[in-house]
Amino acid sequence: MLFRSNDKQAAKEIAATRAAEEALQIAAVLGPARFEEYQRGLDEGYKAAMRVTVFYDLPPERAAQVYEIKRSADEYLATLNANTDLSPEDRVAALGAARQGILDGLEKVLGPQAAKLYRNNNGGWLSKFPAASAP
Repeated sequence: MLFRSNDKQAAKEIAATRAAEEALQIAAVLGPARFEEYQRGLDEGYKAAMRVTVFYDLPPERAAQVYEIKRSADEYLATLNANTDLSPEDRVAALGAARQGILDGLEKVLGPQAAKLYRNNNGGWLSKFPAASAP
């Protein structure tokens, strides 16, 4: 049976509604803190950070800190992208400064070697924050 694009869209909307309802039910059972842990555990970025912390025998809390760095960076990026008053030059400068802050944060949380491993294997999201070019 062939689906028309309307049918595919409707199926996506139904699936999204069901997923949202399921998430609300899980949140009600787990409570806010445990539900946040549950959601974090489903995130591929968190899983990648966890693998690095296990490899370097770091406390699991470090993976949660990396997750928070990424979450904060994503929020900052959304705010920056919504700011239509920034010139292209200012946007590039802000992204470069954010990138440096992210890299510093990762190194502080993971240490130099683990941060490098994380960046090389799981840091694809950093490409959204290009390095500022030298003047």
